[in-house]
Amino acid sequence: MADIFISYSREDRDRVTALAAALESEGYSVWWDHNLSAGGRFVTEIEEQIDAARIVLVVWSASSIHSMWVADEANVGLERNILVPVAIDGVRPKLGFRQIQTIDLSGWDGSGLPASFSLLKAALAARMENSPAPTLAAPVEHVADKPWIIMEPLGAPAGDEDLRELAAALDEEIVSALARFPHLLVAAEAQQDPRLRARYEMRGSLRRGGGKLRLAMQLRNRARGSQVWGNKFDRVSDDILDLDLQDNLVDHVVAAVADPYGALVRDLCADVDHKDLESQTAYELTLRQFIYKQRIDSAEHVVLSDAAQLAVKKAPNDANTWALLAHAYIEQYKHEFNHEPGARARALEAVRKAVDLDRNNAYAHFQLAEIQYFRRDLGAFRAAAERAFELNSRDSESLAMIGILMGYAGDWDRCLEMTNRAMALNPDHPGWYRFGTFFHHYLQGEFDKALEIAQRINMPAYFADPYVRCIAHAQLGHENKAQGALEEFLAAWPNAKKTFRGEHFNRWIFAQPELVERVEDGFAKAGLVFD
Repeated sequence: MADIFISYSREDRDRVTALAAALESEGYSVWWDHNLSAGGRFVTEIEEQIDAARIVLVVWSASSIHSMWVADEANVGLERNILVPVAIDGVRPKLGFRQIQTIDLSGWDGSGLPASFSLLKAALAARMENSPAPTLAAPVEHVADKPWIIMEPLGAPAGDEDLRELAAALDEEIVSALARFPHLLVAAEAQQDPRLRARYEMRGSLRRGGGKLRLAMQLRNRARGSQVWGNKFDRVSDDILDLDLQDNLVDHVVAAVADPYGALVRDLCADVDHKDLESQTAYELTLRQFIYKQRIDSAEHVVLSDAAQLAVKKAPNDANTWALLAHAYIEQYKHEFNHEPGARARALEAVRKAVDLDRNNAYAHFQLAEIQYFRRDLGAFRAAAERAFELNSRDSESLAMIGILMGYAGDWDRCLEMTNRAMALNPDHPGWYRFGTFFHHYLQGEFDKALEIAQRINMPAYFADPYVRCIAHAQLGHENKAQGALEEFLAAWPNAKKTFRGEHFNRWIFAQPELVERVEDGFAKAGLVFD
């Protein structure tokens, strides 16, 4: 493995070629994506090389500060304390990396050695001295049937250079964003291993006219020869290279496809929903989390728990299987499903194993955040929540749940920010995404707004749907409607009078006594007083 891993933007390839040659002339072994093996596994090979490197050398430029790939790779160097940053055109490093001294190579044209090369050599020597050859952890198991998505280059009319530049930028950003979902493997078409039997392919095209930009996208299941998803996105913009415009397009494409409530996950789950657990691979077993979330109840939780235990046995070095097990344990506690003592402790043990196996696994950090909240460690909850958001800001489910818990922890502004983003990312989101905004308005005494939101939740089989309608109607004096919703609630939770305080208030909204008091007041007005 190489001493130095170089992270850069492809627009700077010529300068990086010269830099790599200069470093090699000094005796360093260097790896950059020029060294990708023919037909190599794009994402996997990069991960292996950066994990084994003793130094991560990040080349900051006007192009690379906008690359999510470069930011991810720089973050690995920062976390391992092996980051050495250089700047080649005088640009300031990306926000979050400015605390590390950056060596200025901006006056270098690629010939000879840069004037500041001695500073670079000194920084490299210092890092090498404090960075022994890494002891590699147990390998993350890349389950053979985890689906690959191939991103084909977006089409754009010949001669429209701005549109073609936008297409290239979107190609890179979509691949990078999809790769943040741990249930997927993704590669650009240009890096595709010809031996790779990708299950899915994404393709699309860009056009503009009449002051409007249109991105048309589709996802196809290659094995079945069928279209899984397709949509078009129209935007009005004076500057099609505007970064906010690009982010908006990537947000909606990625969430519609890869989100836990997205088209791809639905397609994947359809193949495994009715299969016997014992016959499923570890990867297929991890998909049970998505099936469970479509129908949260005690019976489905039994299946989820069995699947998680089996997945860990089949793939004990896969962070996703341990995160799944943590999810099963904390769901047991959250909803009092199939009660066993010590669920929170077992959840924490499992999720720590997941994070140890893959420190950049967004799903594991999301589970860690949830678990810390229900352990009532709000400081640890907030830290894990922000890390999960950093790792994947386009997972609407984690945004919505973490946002709701932020509200229950007292930060209603953050709650609204995150849950509104979650709902905007995936317009087909489930109704529970609205609970945060409901309770915000309810706590403020804005009962009309709260009722309007409650009526849009539309999850009649879930106890919280009639619960929020009941207390909103009661506060507005709608006695008959409040009574009807109360009857629905008691049908879903027959012993609520005795257990609701301990199993709901004390678990979910323990940090908001004012909210607890107001909810109890709503129920009392509807005719139910808890023991």
